[in-house]
Amino acid sequence: HGTGSNPALLTVPQETLTGAGHEVVEMELGDFLKGTIRIRNAFALRDLSGYYLEWSILRNGEKTEEGRRQLEVAPGAQTMLSLDYKTRFYEGNDYFLNLRIKTKAADGMVPADFAVASRQFRLGPYRYQETYQVDKGLIDVTDGPGNIALNGYDFRIEFDKSTGQIIRYSYRGKDLMSAGPELAFGEPGDTSKNDTLEKNRILWDQAVRESTLLEYQITEDVNGNYYLSFTKILLGGDARLFQRFRIDGRGAMLVQNVFVKMQGEYPVMPGFGTAFHLPKEFSLMDWYGREPDAGHEVGVYSDTIPAAGGAKSDVRWARLTRKDGYGLLIRQESTLFHLITRRERPEGPVMLSIDLSHEPVPFKSWNFSYRVIPYSSSKYVQ
Repeated sequence: HGTGSNPALLTVPQETLTGAGHEVVEMELGDFLKGTIRIRNAFALRDLSGYYLEWSILRNGEKTEEGRRQLEVAPGAQTMLSLDYKTRFYEGNDYFLNLRIKTKAADGMVPADFAVASRQFRLGPYRYQETYQVDKGLIDVTDGPGNIALNGYDFRIEFDKSTGQIIRYSYRGKDLMSAGPELAFGEPGDTSKNDTLEKNRILWDQAVRESTLLEYQITEDVNGNYYLSFTKILLGGDARLFQRFRIDGRGAMLVQNVFVKMQGEYPVMPGFGTAFHLPKEFSLMDWYGREPDAGHEVGVYSDTIPAAGGAKSDVRWARLTRKDGYGLLIRQESTLFHLITRRERPEGPVMLSIDLSHEPVPFKSWNFSYRVIPYSSSKYVQ
């Protein structure tokens, strides 16, 4: 605070923008069904009459209800507020409450409508869950000397029999994938500041390069879905990787990755996931998850590639789109996943990492699954 004729200045710590500690206003969730929250004024000399509370409810990342409340809280005091929202809560959906304390008017160097505190709360025990209707279209399978090819009405998927990897994935004549999903242990930039983790990553990357394919199987179920299963030996037999692809009549793939520790002790893995190579025509990404540049809040976001690069966590789905509107929808199955996109070189192909973890994990058995669905939409044509 200034004295005499000097204006009063409000200095806002950077961490208040992300809901971290040392906020000028503290917020806690009370009863989520009744919409009650506790507001505490952390100012020593200032009441909250110069601020307002802006709130919104997200269902599956999209705003469904919002409102504003005036604040009359003395310095150091607290109060309970009821937001009186009308939202009803149902299984199979995510619900989040976003709270912002904002300035009513400019205050020195702080502009009007500036958020001095923010929080996001999950409402209830509900979790996002979306069912997928399996397509029963016909698939023609060719088990050739070097490749396995699956052809449907709209798609073609080719696997290299020596590696168990996809080498081409096209939909309605448009190439959507050129390689993957290879076992990966984090991006080089993720561990470059930690010499030990960087050495571990090099070791595990080498284990993938030196892995050998033990066997593969092709089976069909009663609905015409095809299952391709590949078993790899890593670390001279101390670990195995089982990758299974269930492909339906529209070309959608359920990708199951099971890493099994057989024996021995090895350094921690800097991360754990899978990597794909996509054509350079991919240019946009939408996703539903946690965004670092938005205070790590869960929501639906959109950006260009590679600007959308960087680690996205707690992802429910991600939509990657080419300039002509064709693309891939990546959806969670049993667990949320992490995501990184980057170009391998300027204007070049795109590297897509779909990971169970971006953090170091011990050498033990792991498994995670996700679904890859091709699509086309005029909405995304540039």
